[in-house]
Amino acid sequence: MPSGRGRTQPHLCWVAERFPVAFTIGQGEATTIALSKALACEMTAREIRGIVAHEIVHIRNGDLAVMQLAIVAGQLTRMVSQIAFLLVFYSILLTTVSAPSFPVVPLLVLAVAPLGVGLLQLALSRTREGKADLEAAELTGDPRGLASALVKMRRREQMLLRGRFPTTARLRVWSLFRDHPATEERIQALLAMPQPGDDSAARDDLLELYRKPQLPPRWGRRSSL
Repeated sequence: MPSGRGRTQPHLCWVAERFPVAFTIGQGEATTIALSKALACEMTAREIRGIVAHEIVHIRNGDLAVMQLAIVAGQLTRMVSQIAFLLVFYSILLTTVSAPSFPVVPLLVLAVAPLGVGLLQLALSRTREGKADLEAAELTGDPRGLASALVKMRRREQMLLRGRFPTTARLRVWSLFRDHPATEERIQALLAMPQPGDDSAARDDLLELYRKPQLPPRWGRRSSL
């Protein structure tokens, strides 16, 4: 990301991780994009470019600050929920001795509020991740490069899971409980974008598995850069 007024260039570092992963930590001048050594070994330069662009978009859009604010809101909600639980039990005790008690229904709503806040946090994360994919593809001009990286990461994850749990059936997580959109949806959304006029990219066998009817991304329209 170019340096300029109000912008800082993130640092780049490597982490000793056997799974191809990338993430961003810190903020301001301490912002750092971390790439695993497995990612550097297994991905092509084109795929790494798409992954780094995805992280840069997160930094540019202030996604780290937004998610940190969501985490703080979740923690405050849990604190209020714990107090509500105590008041509910206290109200039940007061009822047994025919003493005036607190209204139970509002307290129960507060008690289960963390579940709703948690689901909203996951929905916010999915939206930010989906938009970061599309904007990263626009930034590099190569949606297929990021899609190819997603395919490799998904296959690597499946290999590790089969290696550790060979007899376990594949677990499907409902989209409601995901912090990222489903990988298939992310790939389809990227392949639906205008592709560069590169014949070698069009013959990329890695993406043949995902040549399905294209679906519009669930996280909405692309944001312009």
